[in-house]
Amino acid sequence: WSSDVCSSDLRILHGRRSWLEEHLELWRTGLQEREMDPYSRRMQEHGIATTEREVEWLSQLIEEEMKEEGVERK
Repeated sequence: WSSDVCSSDLRILHGRRSWLEEHLELWRTGLQEREMDPYSRRMQEHGIATTEREVEWLSQLIEEEMKEEGVERK
């Protein structure tokens, strides 16, 4: 049962990270293509930076979970 829970956790973490990575690209493209006032631009940049940190954090969690399960990184 514990192994199934860990695998499920990993799938959730991978899914969240993938979703964020896909949307980061869209947000970056939108930031480059759209004209914005300085405040809006800074808010968009802040959102991107926050999301990048979350992606890094999720990557670390995934790596830790994989080590605990004894799964080698591909």
